[in-house]
Amino acid sequence: KLKDNSAYLHFMWKADVVESWIADKETHVRSEEFGRDLSTVQTLLTKQDTFDAGLHAFEHEGILNITTLKDHLIESNHDQSEAIKKRHGDVIDRWQKLLGASHARKEQLLRMQDQFRQIEELYLTF
Repeated sequence: KLKDNSAYLHFMWKADVVESWIADKETHVRSEEFGRDLSTVQTLLTKQDTFDAGLHAFEHEGILNITTLKDHLIESNHDQSEAIKKRHGDVIDRWQKLLGASHARKEQLLRMQDQFRQIEELYLTF
């Protein structure tokens, strides 16, 4: 029983750590900064690529880790199985939203890059 409780608390702690990490990253994807010219947009795109690489790495470190913990607890018919499933589901929902927002930000930056390239090409033709 004590071991079960310890495993449950460990899962909840890991879920809190993952959610805190996600919250920290949400501020990046909410940024309204999309650049003022081609070079700033390209700098932001480079930062976005680095950010996305960090998300990819964290998926293996954090997300898969708490999913494995959750699966282990559920398979052992833990008393708190429903709470565990709900907590995991909430974290995964937030994770999916972060991934979606990151993708949307990259798409917006790519659109801005195209616009600035077109503007630059127009200037070059004059």
